[in-house]
Formats: sequence, C-alpha cells, structure tokens
Amino acid sequence: MWINANLASLTAQDSVVLANNRQVLAFKKTWNLQRGTSALPQTFAWKQYLQNTWKAINPNSSKRLISAIESRTLINQSMTRLGQIVDTRLLDEVVKNMDYCHAHLINPTQLLDSHHQNSELFSAWMLDYQQTKLTLNVLDVNDLSTLILNRDREISQPYLYGFKTLTPEQSGLF
Repeated sequence: MWINANLASLTAQDSVVLANNRQVLAFKKTWNLQRGTSALPQTFAWKQYLQNTWKAINPNSSKRLISAIESRTLINQSMTRLGQIVDTRLLDEVVKNMDYCHAHLINPTQLLDSHHQNSELFSAWMLDYQQTKLTLNVLDVNDLSTLILNRDREISQPYLYGFKTLTPEQSGLF
C-alpha cells in the first residue's frame, strides 16, 4: 500500500500524522519510493501523535499516562464495581464506545438522562472510570487532546494524511 501524495515539500523537521499504523507503514514505503534515503520526518499514527505531543509539552507532569491494557483493567473494575458481569466482548464494545464518545466530544453526563438503560449504564461506567483516573492521578490517551488544546506553549502544525474526515476532537487540534 502507498500514500497517493507528493511528499517533495516535506523535510526531516516536519511531523506527519496518519489515521492508523497501517498508513504509517504505507507513508514510509511511499517516502522511500519518492525520496530514497533522505531523512524521514517524524511520522505518527493519531494516538501516537497525541502521546508524543503531550510528553513534549508536559515533560514533568505529575500525572502518569496509562497504557491501553491498564485503561481496560480500570474500565473493567469500574463496570464490576457497579454490578456488571464483564466479559471480553462487552469490554471491547465499551472501550470502542468510550473512544467514539471522546472523538465526537460526547460528555457522559449527556447520556445519563437519555431514558435508555444501556446509555445510562454506559454513562455510569464512564463517570466511574473518570473518577478512578482522578483518584489514581493518571491519564489515558483520550484525555490528551484536551490537555494539548489547553497547552501554554506553541507546537508546530503537523501534516495530515489518510484521514477521510476529521472527528470533532481532531478538528479542534488541527
């Protein structure tokens, strides 16, 4: 797979953000075909970009960034604490829906009064998970875009490739 783009204007000092890891590999292959052995710009998938940028603007943060596995464990604990029997498929769906809510700027409190039991349960799990993160003084990757938006220092604007449309979260950053 290749990226259908002319990469001639990019330099090693630039940053490139792509939609996923597969596109990062395609970008690197395209770069090799178009630019040969010249230095590759910093190339990130979306979530890698968030992590790298947050670390760059907050190198001495007191909050620890947790991994996807740690995040899943805390979500599982929140669901169990609220009386839900958790299996892998349910946890996968909850994680996917949490990512969707963050990407589309949907606040969990909006779902509390939806009068749909599933939405209200999901919202309660999300709120409990957020409270757990506050208590433990940790962050997950979904918290990073807000922190990057509220930064107090300037960051360079990356080049974007491979996004069909930007989510509201991404539009706010770019």
